[in-house]
Amino acid sequence: MVLNPNNKVLVTGATGFIGQNLVPALLKKKYEVTVIARSLDRIKDFSWFGKVRFIQCDYHKDKFISKKKIPQNVIHLAWKGLPNYKSKFHLEENLVCNYFFLSRLIELGVKKIFVLGTCLEYGMLEGKIKSVSQTDPHTPYGLAKNLLRLLLLKKQNFFNFKLQWGRLFYTYGNGQSSNSLISKLEKAIKEKRKEFNMSFGEQVRDYLHIDDVVQKILTIFSVEENLTVNICSGKPITIKDFVIDYLKKRNKKITLNFGYYDYNDYEPMKFWGENDINSDRMKFLKNINDKKNEIKEST
Repeated sequence: MVLNPNNKVLVTGATGFIGQNLVPALLKKKYEVTVIARSLDRIKDFSWFGKVRFIQCDYHKDKFISKKKIPQNVIHLAWKGLPNYKSKFHLEENLVCNYFFLSRLIELGVKKIFVLGTCLEYGMLEGKIKSVSQTDPHTPYGLAKNLLRLLLLKKQNFFNFKLQWGRLFYTYGNGQSSNSLISKLEKAIKEKRKEFNMSFGEQVRDYLHIDDVVQKILTIFSVEENLTVNICSGKPITIKDFVIDYLKKRNKKITLNFGYYDYNDYEPMKFWGENDINSDRMKFLKNINDKKNEIKEST
């Protein structure tokens, strides 16, 4: 069977936390996946490597030129320099390199691009945040992501492509960075430490397991429309309660040393997202898209 062009996708950042979980989910959904990575050394160790097409390229150093046909669909997850959100590197290099890379793909004929954004694009907004809320980033990372989105929107004035922007809130699960809260907690448990140092934990956040993040990205990507959406649970929870609940579910015990760390100065005290993925509009668009695919497959 010849795959529909809509089932062919190019993925960047496939070795990262989100990417290493998303690629096998795409393959399970019968997508034909091409991945771009800087090195073969790390990516070849993933169980799904033999099922994807691999292009070796560091788009921060090399102008992307492919002699092979590029899929018309792109999921762009790659982004260097995390979790150092305050680094000027995001503005001085990341923004430039990511924009010119995506521009090159658009010029090569890409018709749909999903880009992973961040809740830090909202800056210091408090409370429940909608995807239509005003962006006001306070970090170089959030600012660079938001500027990339605006530049790509301007690019649509000259090229015909769909832009899908998913602002990720907080996530956890298999493959996460060792610098993350839950990874540090798991390390402390594994090393049988008596205490785990953290802040007072009164910050209200929005956490979503990586499996749910993947499913939401798949839902967004299944729609052939321009979209800007939140990728979140829509359920506010204090970090303190989140950690306590996590320990209960894992049936683990460790003394939590509250107040060891100060609160981050680049995040509001209480904020969470509105869950766009379960909105009536998203369900309607997905139903329309599914019907279109049924018609294509029957002809």
